[in-house]
Amino acid sequence: MSGWRRWANAPQSLLWRRLLMRIHSWSGLGLGLYVVLLSITGSASVLRPQFHLWMVPRSVPMVGTRLKGEELRDALLRNYEGFEISSVYEGRRPESPVRVTIAREGVETERLFDPYALHDIGLMYPPVLDAVEWVVDLHDNLLGGERGRAVNGIGATLFFLLALTGALLWWPGKGRWTEHLLTGWPEKTRRFTQRLHVAFGFWSLPMVLVWGLTAIYFAFPDPFIWMVDSLGGDPSDPSRPADVALRALVNWHFGRFGGMTSRLIWIVIGLIPAVLFVTGFIMWRMRTLRRQRAAALQALAGGGRGPAFAVAESKVDG
Repeated sequence: MSGWRRWANAPQSLLWRRLLMRIHSWSGLGLGLYVVLLSITGSASVLRPQFHLWMVPRSVPMVGTRLKGEELRDALLRNYEGFEISSVYEGRRPESPVRVTIAREGVETERLFDPYALHDIGLMYPPVLDAVEWVVDLHDNLLGGERGRAVNGIGATLFFLLALTGALLWWPGKGRWTEHLLTGWPEKTRRFTQRLHVAFGFWSLPMVLVWGLTAIYFAFPDPFIWMVDSLGGDPSDPSRPADVALRALVNWHFGRFGGMTSRLIWIVIGLIPAVLFVTGFIMWRMRTLRRQRAAALQALAGGGRGPAFAVAESKVDG
């Protein structure tokens, strides 16, 4: 039987597939914590724009007269007595709050001020936003600036290759491929864990590949820009098909489409890589334990206790 027919009908018998399985397993274990970290922080980053909208007032009630100029500055001095007014930004829209930077003992703070009601309405950047930005920086740069982003790009490349090897390993043969589309009923068995892993891997493959590819782009944009420019068109035209496609992939990466329902769905979907690692780790662990148990039973059988004892003990352990 030719190699192609063996792959189509019984891929498990191919040596290169067994080698690829080992590469996939050990690569997944090596990247496991990285994948879990990026999966969780990526899901948390989806709501980054919403946190800014929720936590920072964008408008104030337009009741009464809006103070401007010197009158506004006098009101600020009264409200922030004991502070130095470093800067004041009034904004163009009449409903916009005033952004004011105050300082005391060399420490600056950005606040928002209601120019109608003449009172402070909170920090420009509340602590929760600092936490959100910390999570985003961890996801984008591993808290390491440009060097961290480069490391992230290398990790994304390995993650992308891991997804490709998983796609090759997914095919079980002509007679069994439909079994790998569904997880079946939940049960505490290695078989269910495997079906969960391969089914989730299949259905999430397009998204996983896009996440990996766009993460590589964020870290190493030059090759992508060169490729987009090589496809022709005016580089200053933002409507070039290649540019539009690249922006669509970036929006897909961050879940920038639809409303809140779409973002919440994207948060859940973003956790799939973490699920794939957990299920993959369980499969590896159970396989390792099974081999260790088989080796121990073989050693006992070889020590004079006989094959019948080995079979009986395997039934007890299983």
